[in-house]
Amino acid sequence: MGFGGNKQSEPSQSEIEITPIEDLMRKHGILKRLLLIYGDAEKRLCGYKPFQPSIVYPVIL
Repeated sequence: MGFGGNKQSEPSQSEIEITPIEDLMRKHGILKRLLLIYGDAEKRLCGYKPFQPSIVYPVIL
């Protein structure tokens, strides 16, 4: 009823069980994003898209 009641807290990241299929899907999503980033970087370095070194250099350092 008040602020001092028995309130269950949400489980932390380490307590949440992730199934193997969900883990695989997360890894696939990360790999897909990386391939998109590399593909875009390739287009910029080959001259197909504008290249701004001030954006790229802090990311790779």
